[in-house]
Amino acid sequence: GGSFGNYYDNDNFSFTIAPLNSKQLTIKFKSFNISNDEMKIFDGKDNLSKLIGVFTSTNSPNIITSKSGAITIQFKSD
Repeated sequence: GGSFGNYYDNDNFSFTIAPLNSKQLTIKFKSFNISNDEMKIFDGKDNLSKLIGVFTSTNSPNIITSKSGAITIQFKSD
């Protein structure tokens, strides 16, 4: 999704944001609508890290701050 187009059914991916030497990381969501799909956000470098939250539909995470200096986002669509 985003500026490059829509996401597809049955997408299942994760990505990590981990700037060098970061002690804290904040992400602000300006717009959020993922229908009935699911996005999990973790405080760390993988999806075994502490779960910050699970977000669906228009239940926006708004502002997320990690304490580890890294954030991993896992996204699944149906």
